[in-house]
Amino acid sequence: MAGISTAGIVGFSGRTLAEEDDANVTIEVPDQQSDGETILIESFETDTDGYLEIFQDTDERPVYKRMQIEAGTEFTNRELELDDPIPESKSVRISLYPVGGGRSYKTTTSQVSISETVDGAEPVGTPY
Repeated sequence: MAGISTAGIVGFSGRTLAEEDDANVTIEVPDQQSDGETILIESFETDTDGYLEIFQDTDERPVYKRMQIEAGTEFTNRELELDDPIPESKSVRISLYPVGGGRSYKTTTSQVSISETVDGAEPVGTPY
């Protein structure tokens, strides 16, 4: 096959080292009790655009919230309404991902204890 060459074909997956070094991201989420409809973000700050995702800390990884974040965004003690409720007490991850995809800039984990019945989930503890 004249004129066809595989030399020079390169594929990239994930972020480059420069992107990892350049991103300044802080995500702090305490372990908390929730009604499953919201989650409290104690502190968030980023100097890069991205997607904030809140998802179950398992291999299946259902996403409870996904929202676009602009560079320069920062807030403290913000309660975010979830797109899909957390149905039962579990560990969740909160991550900021690059707009174009790839590995997260930052990830933190929080134990969320459901305090009321959500979609058939059992409440934590005994009712009042």
